[in-house]
Amino acid sequence: MFLLMALSWVPYLFSEIGSSGRTTTSNVEGNVRSWIDTFHLGLQRLPDDQTEYFMFAVTTNNGRRIVIHRNRDRVLERYLQFQAIVTVSDADQRRLQKLKPQEVDFIARDLRIELQRAKIGYSAIVAPITTFSVVKSVPIELLTEAIFAQTLNEMELGEALAIDTFGKELDSHPSNP
Repeated sequence: MFLLMALSWVPYLFSEIGSSGRTTTSNVEGNVRSWIDTFHLGLQRLPDDQTEYFMFAVTTNNGRRIVIHRNRDRVLERYLQFQAIVTVSDADQRRLQKLKPQEVDFIARDLRIELQRAKIGYSAIVAPITTFSVVKSVPIELLTEAIFAQTLNEMELGEALAIDTFGKELDSHPSNP
């Protein structure tokens, strides 16, 4: 009797393995689309160019926009790239222009330090600060629905940390009341 009960689970186990199996370079785009649907996120396919297999702009439930793409580069093609682009507002640009170059460099440095402390990747945080990115790469072979959801959450938190740190640093300068 026990053997029959144990054997009754075999089809269930194999159906689970087949439906949520390993993510590979062949099925990553389909898995990403499926997970975006599962979490009811906004999706926009961005124009293809010759450097990407695919590129999506995903709008999270909190309204943040995260770009997800797979690069055609021989090394990078094994990774799924997540990128949140932060654009400094016109008002903050005007405030930055009132600062000395050294003060802007200090803001950029402090922003990088905070992101490093939180173990969040970034790019292009240099003066003049106009646009920069919070980034993360995930090996496709390790990608699951849970890791996808966790990475989106980390991207949202990283973007929020970057925006809040930038604002705090900008507010802390005497020439910017």
